[in-house]
Amino acid sequence: MVELGKKRGLIKGPGEKVAITKDGEPVSLTGNLRSVWMDITPKMAADWLKNNFGNRPLKNDVVHAYARDMINGVWVPTHQGLAFNDQDELIDGQHRLRAIVLSGKTIRMMVTFGLPSRIAGKEMTTMDAVDRGATRSVADQLTIQHGFKNGGKTAQICSALAGVCFGERTRRLSVGQTLEVYRAFESAVLYVIEHGSTKVGLRAIGVPTGFAFALITEERFWENTTKISTMYNSLMTGEGLADGSAIKQLHGFLTSEESALFTRTLDRGLAELVLQAIWLDLAGKRVTKLEPGAEGKKHFVSLQTERVAKVAELFKLPGLPKPEPKPVKEPKPVTPEERNQKIYDSLPPVPKPHRGPGLSNGRVGSKHRHEPKIEPKAKPVLALEAPTAKELEWRKLRGETPAAPVEETYQ
Repeated sequence: MVELGKKRGLIKGPGEKVAITKDGEPVSLTGNLRSVWMDITPKMAADWLKNNFGNRPLKNDVVHAYARDMINGVWVPTHQGLAFNDQDELIDGQHRLRAIVLSGKTIRMMVTFGLPSRIAGKEMTTMDAVDRGATRSVADQLTIQHGFKNGGKTAQICSALAGVCFGERTRRLSVGQTLEVYRAFESAVLYVIEHGSTKVGLRAIGVPTGFAFALITEERFWENTTKISTMYNSLMTGEGLADGSAIKQLHGFLTSEESALFTRTLDRGLAELVLQAIWLDLAGKRVTKLEPGAEGKKHFVSLQTERVAKVAELFKLPGLPKPEPKPVKEPKPVTPEERNQKIYDSLPPVPKPHRGPGLSNGRVGSKHRHEPKIEPKAKPVLALEAPTAKELEWRKLRGETPAAPVEETYQ
């Protein structure tokens, strides 16, 4: 029965494909709607961006990630390209177009024209339905499409390794870039993941990243007999840590309460601190406190310059055009009369003349002009409280002359 069901297509085994229906109406026959493959030049992209109205804010990290793939030749054309509505307004693809301009490359994409700007009988627009699907992360792709057992941790370590090689924080690595970094450090990445710890500070991505960067310079480290592999296992277990060693200081820091504050933004800095600790122990330098330094990273970069340069090359972008300097407005020349008028205007107002002898109705010009007399405000002097009879008796006993009460006066 089972075999008969399989023959008739009623029963399918795991992984077996089913026939799918491909009937439908070609897009070219649907009114003004059409989808075509186009080779988009940087000039075309710049022109199309002029019709980019009412879109979401641009994310430079996304633009840079797309541009890197285009420059490195790993951009893959898919059905997800660009889209314009029936008003020729760009409704999907602003980041792709910006990346084409930045990369300076001509890229093939599928472009759809003529999507309705309004949905008939609804308040919605076509853009309301664009980019609403759940995105696949690099970790998802490594796990699903490439069979990685620890796709999430691999993606994070590769991102941090890229930052160490490039010298700056790298964001939004594509699957292609992640695989390039992984292949460059594959054996070391697999080792640090397998022998890693689950404790909070020790599992911070910067720790396995730093050790992967250093381990790859040793031969046969996977046999657990080399100096750096021994350091890594001691750091993870806390066993065999010598007094005065930098790795012991590092272990104390990673297992302290401060480790709960580690975030992904610290990955590269933490990796460089790990490299510094490894270098100090290899050099036989005893420390009482582990301080950040550049010597460790420089040492391990010098042992693998070709590998580091190859990874760093993946993240280089052409220089961004500098904005035009704003014209400097020349100051208007000021005449002596204008300068004097400005000084005069800044002076305090002159008080009104006092009406008195020599002045008629307050008019100025008499020989006997009197300046207004401003009386100072009277300041009250508070009266002292009169002493009680008991206080007077005590003063007499002490030989003091009792002071007469002072009345409230004004000065």
